[in-house]
Amino acid sequence: MKNIKQSFVCSECGRVEPKWVGLCSYCGQWNSYKENVSDGSQLKLKALNPEPLINIPVMSESRLKTGLKEFDRVVGGGLIKGSLTLIGGKPGVGKSTLLLSLSDCISRNYNGVVLYVSAEENKEQVADRFNRIGGRSKNLNIVCESDWKAIKQFLEKNPILLLVIDSIQTIKANEDGRIGSIQSISELVHEIQSFIKKKSITTLIVGHITKSGEFGGPKVLEHMVDTVVFVDEGQDCYKNLKALKNRFGPTNEIGFLRMEERGFVDIENFNHFFLESLSQKIQGVSYYPKLSGRRVHILEIQALVKRNPVGIGKRIAYGFELKRLLVLLSIMERCLSICFGDKDVIVNVPELIEDKNNNSDLAVIIAIYSSFLQVPVHNKILFTGRVSLDGLVAKNDKVKFILGHLNKDTIKGLYGNSKDRTSLKEGCFREIGHIKEILKIFE
Repeated sequence: MKNIKQSFVCSECGRVEPKWVGLCSYCGQWNSYKENVSDGSQLKLKALNPEPLINIPVMSESRLKTGLKEFDRVVGGGLIKGSLTLIGGKPGVGKSTLLLSLSDCISRNYNGVVLYVSAEENKEQVADRFNRIGGRSKNLNIVCESDWKAIKQFLEKNPILLLVIDSIQTIKANEDGRIGSIQSISELVHEIQSFIKKKSITTLIVGHITKSGEFGGPKVLEHMVDTVVFVDEGQDCYKNLKALKNRFGPTNEIGFLRMEERGFVDIENFNHFFLESLSQKIQGVSYYPKLSGRRVHILEIQALVKRNPVGIGKRIAYGFELKRLLVLLSIMERCLSICFGDKDVIVNVPELIEDKNNNSDLAVIIAIYSSFLQVPVHNKILFTGRVSLDGLVAKNDKVKFILGHLNKDTIKGLYGNSKDRTSLKEGCFREIGHIKEILKIFE
């Protein structure tokens, strides 16, 4: 007689208990446990057959060009056939519009069938967006369905080039699964991943994010997919794309798109946003060359220093880490013999800086000091370098790369400290070893 084993599984998080409980101690949901009966029979184990890794042939890359060069840049040159890509972003940022544009371009360029699965909107809503962006593909098909089994059954009989699911949190893996639950999403992504690898179907899925900016559902969602692309709001009506994970390419590339009436278009020359400002002398403004993969983007740093009428200064930072601002102000007070105690200091970076190496320190200090002196910085000058607590500007090993990617007709100078001494031979490079040396910039 077979040994019958009984357990109870939480439908929200998948936690297993030997007996039924009303409240899940892991996810906090009530009445979420369901009975799971097993006959206890052992599964037949598969014999392993290891092979020398050196004998395994290298996989040939076969990528689908999406028609948007900036998107292709972020994912490593295009979508790998049979890959699973997760697209995330805030509500209303344009995820569905982006996927519809990509679907239309891929379908037309490769003359292949694309299936767009919409579980949130009806066909008329998607068709209206499709017409608005100027879609022309006749091979882009849509189905409004939330049952993965029905979708899978269709795909087994009808080969397609690209599958788009909008969104993963609104699809159920089975009839008993609760839509959007942690367990349901985990099972669903696992089934999708296994199926598309077997059929070599390139797949794009939309993922909702929470208030904290993370994807809703289990963290395993990001681990199981091949690529994670995040769509974020930028300034002047553009969107930036970031690859948070990429099994087939780099994760340090950033792409820029602009939303227009006809959909998304590439912004290949992002620096043109600041070319007009660079030619002007403005108090409290400096410019920082930020590395984004194999490109250099010029970011504007704005600062305002004014006396507080109460005599107790405030510190405000937009797009820049406030704690780092407090450190830089302390360094300036010690090394430059100035006092910010009764002054408000406001720093604004229109494009959010994610600067793990703090190479924007020097540019922030220059902007603050310019506003403090009420003296503008010389135009067409960039600043880069991390500043230590004693005021020394750390040597940057990327200065030569930055110099090689700057337009010498637009940029007249770069201040910093380079590890590569050959950078000193560049006519537009100016070395700064300590922040005390910035006084000569304002002479």
